[in-house]
Amino acid sequence: MITSVVAYAECAVLPYRQEYTAAITAVGDLFQLTNLQVLPLDFRIADQAARLRAAHPSLRMPDAILLATALVNHAEVFLTNDADLKTITELPVVLLSEC
Repeated sequence: MITSVVAYAECAVLPYRQEYTAAITAVGDLFQLTNLQVLPLDFRIADQAARLRAAHPSLRMPDAILLATALVNHAEVFLTNDADLKTITELPVVLLSEC
């Protein structure tokens, strides 16, 4: 299983905003799981994210980076809670509620 370091940044915002130390630790622990590979943002991913945003103008950059990370690393599916991403056709998007 892979994800982008950007996913960590997205998940950590609310705990930091609320100064909720236990949640900050829990988010950090989640992203350190042995079966999860957290990948850095690189030029190939940034380029793919730009291409995705060009093709899907309503796509936000964080989502474009996460999707690009999946595409560049040949993920079979993209797992999300965001039903709006089901419009992406470049790879299969699966909602957690569908699992």
